[in-house]
This record gives sequence, C-alpha cells and structure tokens, in this order.
Amino acid sequence: MKVFSTNSLHLSGLLLLLVSITFYLLAPKVYSYTYCSVLFLIYLFSSAWVIKLSTINKNFLNFHVLFLISFFFVNFVYPVFLYPISVVYFPVYRLKFNQDIITKATALALVGSSAFNFGVLFQIRKKETYGKLLNFNAHTILLFLNAILIFLFMGLIAFGGSSFIQGHFKSTANIPPSLTILFQVTLSLAIICAFYLIKDQKNKISVAIIKINKLVIFIYLLFSLLYIFAGDRGPFIQVTIIFLVALTMFIKPIKLKSFIILALSGMLVLTFIGYARTQHSNDDSVVSFRKGIKYMNLNSFFDIAMDLIVTNRNLYTGYEYVDKYGINYGKGLSFQIFAPFPVLPSVYTELVFNSKPDDLTSGRILTNYSKANYGLGTNLIIDLYMGFGVFGVIFFMFLLGYVVTIFQRKAHFSNNFNYIIAYMIMVSFAIYMPRSYITDPFRPIVWALLIFSVIKGLRLRLIQMFAKDIEN
Repeated sequence: MKVFSTNSLHLSGLLLLLVSITFYLLAPKVYSYTYCSVLFLIYLFSSAWVIKLSTINKNFLNFHVLFLISFFFVNFVYPVFLYPISVVYFPVYRLKFNQDIITKATALALVGSSAFNFGVLFQIRKKETYGKLLNFNAHTILLFLNAILIFLFMGLIAFGGSSFIQGHFKSTANIPPSLTILFQVTLSLAIICAFYLIKDQKNKISVAIIKINKLVIFIYLLFSLLYIFAGDRGPFIQVTIIFLVALTMFIKPIKLKSFIILALSGMLVLTFIGYARTQHSNDDSVVSFRKGIKYMNLNSFFDIAMDLIVTNRNLYTGYEYVDKYGINYGKGLSFQIFAPFPVLPSVYTELVFNSKPDDLTSGRILTNYSKANYGLGTNLIIDLYMGFGVFGVIFFMFLLGYVVTIFQRKAHFSNNFNYIIAYMIMVSFAIYMPRSYITDPFRPIVWALLIFSVIKGLRLRLIQMFAKDIEN
C-alpha cells in the first residue's frame, strides 16, 4: 500500500465530502442523466481510491470492497444505466414514485458514500505495528462451540420440522429468528476459531482443508444446504462470507482477478436460487433446480443484482416522504440500540412511542406509503435521512467508515481476537447493509463477543476447579 501522510488523507477525504455536498446542494429538481453520470464518476473515483488504500495484504475480500460494490448497485445503477432505457426495468418501479427526485436523491447517496470514505481515510495510519496475541486456548473454545452447535442445530430441525428438511419454501419461518441468529453467531465463531487454528498453513489451502475441524465444516455445509433448499439465502450468505473471510485472512489472500470471478459466480448462483424458489399457481412449494432453469431469464448483466437494485426506489420514495412529512428524529434507530436484549426493544417502543418496533422502521413506513402489498425493504441512506436529515447521513456514514476501519486494522495488526470477531461479522453484513439498516450487525457482534467471553470464563473456571482438586 502506498504511504500517504495522515494529514493529506484527512484533507483529501474532507475535500471529496465537500465536493459531494456542493453537488447535492446544486442538484436540479428534475431528472438529469448528465448530472447523475457525473455523480457516479465521482463515486467511482473516490471508491476505487479508498479501496486501494484500505485493502490489506492485497486481500480484496474485505468490508470496504463488498460494501462499496453493493452501494453502487443499490444507488447508482438505476439512475445511470437502467432509467434511461426503461423506467420500469424491474416490476417494483411500476409502483408510483416522483421521478423528478432521482437526481437529488442520487446526490444524497453520493454525500453518504463520501462521508463513509472520509471516515475510512480518517482512520488509516501511515504505519501499523503488530501487537501481542490475546491469550486464549482456541482448541478448548472450539470444543465448547461444537457442543453448543450440535444442540442449537437440533433446535433448528425441531422448529423447522419435516418441511424444513424437505426444502419447502419459507419453512424457515417456523424457526424463531433469535434461534437462527444465535446459531449463525455460534457457527461463525466456530469457523473463525477453526481457521485460526490452522493459520500456520498459510498459502496452502489443500493442507488447510485437510487439517481444519471436520465437524465445523460438516455443520456449515449441512446448514447451507438446508437454508438454500428452503429458499432462505440470507443466513447462508452471511455465514459463507465469514467462512471465506476467515480463509482469506488466515490462509491465503484473494487477489483482484480471483475476487471478480468469485463475486460474479456468487451473484449468478444466488440469482439462480432466487428463481428456483419462484412460486406460481402450478408450482409446488419446494425450491428446485428445475424451476431455476425454467424461470431464470437474464436480459442484462444487472439482472443478477436485482435484489440490490430494486431498493433504489426506496431512496426516492423516502426522500419524497421527508419532503412531505419531515424527519422523525431517530425513532426508527433509537430502539435498535436495545436489539441485543430480547423483548427490550418492544418494551421501549411501547412505553415511549406506544407502538411496535416494526411500525417505526423506514421499511414499514415506505411500504405503507407506497401502498404495496409486499415488503419493499429500505435503503441505508434514506433510513438515516428519514431519521436525522442530511447531517445524520453525514455523521453516521462517517462513523460507519471510521469504526469498520478500526475493526479491520485491529483485526489484522493487533491480533486481538475480539476485533477479529467483530470485523468478520461486520464483513458478513457488508453486502446487505446498503439496502438495510446501519445497526444490523450490532446484535450479532454483541452476542458473539458475549458467547466468546462466557466460554473463556467457563474454561478458566474449570481449570481452577481441577487445579484445586489436584492440590487436595
């Protein structure tokens, strides 16, 4: 990585942010292809530069790369590449929205990405030093995690029932969300520990695969297959990203060419799974290869990123909503700080707002505002904008870039396992976050660190008990 002075990085990041704010303030109140194209070029230049500076060991499977690529699909593809061809390229755009807002809202997205990039540049230092490894016994902790995994996996099967095992679409809805998250967190910890234990096999993937804990691999594969065949791609994607990040961090970094091939292949596979779970009146409820072949129809490259691009509409409707009703001063964000604690978010919103948590989210508000008969989801930038306006977008996106870069660099250079856990979980949300909420990784990170801490404490307690028995 080329060395820049800290001051020059800070100044460059601030300058890019000021340029983006200027473009936002001057943005026309009608759609302008030229203006949106300029905004996109600024985004492309600044993101490529930040990716180059933030990538460590030439490993392109990191948060910044995944997040900024996803952000491109969520906020820039439609106004620059699709809208000029077809306003209703995807069916969701048939729902009415104010097309004159597109340019202004796209400029707001650029402000958000520039604030994120500024946060990244603000954290990057000229020189990093390796710290002492946090002392813990990964072998023992992995044994505890494996035992917990088996117990939790039995719970998934029990709640999912025979329909889950047979691959019926939406059968995962029978499984309590908290149980799914707890299992994902525990499996993620086990994967991280398993790869950490074989990190000395660096650049020797074949040897690493032979030596890695087989139970962890078996449970990961079984979990992935069950959720894929049930048509629920989210948990599979997040755990698989952690698997790949652990592999590339501890064993062998993935270079740019290999990353591009992996990313395109992954997008194609996930798109195929999406079509394989298609439900028509004459279809059964099982996700199948046959349905994937039957219904998959790609008219352009951007079709493989449909799940990301469709949420661009939320950026426009959310901006329109704020114009009409104003910001909500963080109602939708305030209860999410209680997310790690079961029931507490509901108690908080009931007492403070006399409402359920879901009713305060931008996703529910935008779905109701659009009068859609299905959930439209949200958009990271518009969720922050609906809560706190432009200043909120700048502050929270800067904070995101700053914090995730701390996690990344501490995970690589301090050898503190807590940072490794937090960073890898953040990466697992990198693709989904631009179309979701900034607080999504909060609960999994807290739960993962808590489980890791409890197991370490339990191990130490058992050692002390055995030591006393030997002395007696």
